[in-house]
Amino acid sequence: MRSKPWISSLLFMTASLATSGCGSQQTTVTGTVTLDGQPLAIGTAQRGTVVFQPVDGGAVATGMIDQYGKYRVSTGAGVGLAPGKYVITVRAVEVIPATEETVEPTGRPLTPAVYAAAGTSGFAFEIVPGENTCDVALRSDAGPLEVPKPDEASSESLAGRESGGDEASGSKADSSVGVAEPE
Repeated sequence: MRSKPWISSLLFMTASLATSGCGSQQTTVTGTVTLDGQPLAIGTAQRGTVVFQPVDGGAVATGMIDQYGKYRVSTGAGVGLAPGKYVITVRAVEVIPATEETVEPTGRPLTPAVYAAAGTSGFAFEIVPGENTCDVALRSDAGPLEVPKPDEASSESLAGRESGGDEASGSKADSSVGVAEPE
């Protein structure tokens, strides 16, 4: 019995992928989230997430913050993410159970709203192959806990300009040490 050439090619390609370390570019990313210098301890009635959004597009990765302020990033069922540049957002809320007035559970923010949006968080990291530690330092004075309503935002913005205040609140990230701290 003579084998078909495409079967041999398929077997060769499968063996090549299996031995070449096809997933070797995957990384592990862990870290600690702090608020005002203390670990952001998430209790049983609270939820906290760290989200890594790739700058050049691709799968978003998330990590749940634990009771010690630590997280581990995963994409879907897999742990880790592809190397590249990422913008990081952080959000923690206290879960308020549903009541007769509110049919669904709601949440009370525990972290400033500025950290929950990719455009305002100010956190960016370069993820490299292998193990990465990305600690994120939040400050409670970085802004309000909730996003201002459009009419409130415009009046606050105008007041900041009139007083000569700096509207930009954020932070700078130093990926060489893997720590992002507010400015």
